[in-house]
Amino acid sequence: MLAGDILSLAADATVTRRHVGTVVVVVRPRTRGGAVIGVERGFALENPAGTITHLPQL
Repeated sequence: MLAGDILSLAADATVTRRHVGTVVVVVRPRTRGGAVIGVERGFALENPAGTITHLPQL
């Protein structure tokens, strides 16, 4: 997470690495899929398809 990457483990035991920012602080799943991601200076939203949208910095 200090490298800005999130690792995901799928049901078939494959691991996916995605780079989302300088530092990832927290990942919280969303009710309808995707996640809210706390990054070094704000937040990013991941939609169910895996696309990440960075919100304006705080």
